[in-house]
Amino acid sequence: MKKLLTILCLVLLVSCSNEVPLDKLVVRQGITYEINSTKPFTGQSVRYWKSVKLSKDNELVGVENIRERVSYRNGKLDGPWEDFNEDGQLNYRENYKDGELDGLQESFHDNGQLETRGNFIDGKQEGLWEEFDTNGNLTKTEMYRNEELDGLQVRSELVANLPEFTLTNLAGESQSIKSWPGHALIINFWATWCTPCIREIPLLKEFQETNNDKPIQVVGIAVDRFEPVKNFAKNMTFNYPVLIGQSEAMDAANAFGVDFYGLPFSVFTDTNGSVLGVHTGELKSGDLDEVLNLLNNLESGATDLRTAKAILTEKM
Repeated sequence: MKKLLTILCLVLLVSCSNEVPLDKLVVRQGITYEINSTKPFTGQSVRYWKSVKLSKDNELVGVENIRERVSYRNGKLDGPWEDFNEDGQLNYRENYKDGELDGLQESFHDNGQLETRGNFIDGKQEGLWEEFDTNGNLTKTEMYRNEELDGLQVRSELVANLPEFTLTNLAGESQSIKSWPGHALIINFWATWCTPCIREIPLLKEFQETNNDKPIQVVGIAVDRFEPVKNFAKNMTFNYPVLIGQSEAMDAANAFGVDFYGLPFSVFTDTNGSVLGVHTGELKSGDLDEVLNLLNNLESGATDLRTAKAILTEKM
């Protein structure tokens, strides 16, 4: 009897957990309910490509692939929304929070390779947009702020000195960017949804560890929400400080004389707080070697500040 009930449950495409077919939901005034229910729906809703069939021995055959899977909380989209092809391969995925697009939005080629990737915060497109060919090669990048296309715009001159601003650190406390006096800073703007940002973090960690005996400090600034960064940091184990903000972090970038930026984006200062230059894009080991060499030359007097800025501008 129990086996029969389980089979019937599958045949009706309603699992014994809170998972229901999409056609059993209805939207009333922006809130999703199960049909004939007055309680806002919480759970997953699914739609399938194929029907479940029973063999003569009452065994499931031709188990269907999911076509669409949607998550709800209190009647609003909350969590992943996913679309699959008939072979069960993911076509499209986006994330919602309290009814608004929030987080990564991704689409995939027929061969499973990533096709597009973008980020949303509170329903608005924000940050990096990337497009890829069927071989996984990046073909296009754009930057958005408040849903408007933007890009790197450096003013005629960067600010001369490290500006004052305060952001939240991983402990949830406010911390000033001037917390490391007497140190040259490599200030790296990044985000948890930015692939090139993630790739360069191990390089920055290695650089910090190698130069711990020098007055050089890497500082990460996450253009992101606090919780995703805090969760990411649990696995990444940063050996340098990380500050966090959304619009506040963008304002911090503006304070350096940059109207906007492409992520990742880095700023370099000397031990006196003079801004040497900026770099947009993923840092390579050669870039950090160049910065270290310039800092050493400044410290020894082998070069002056004006020359160091010119060299960094040319190299970066």
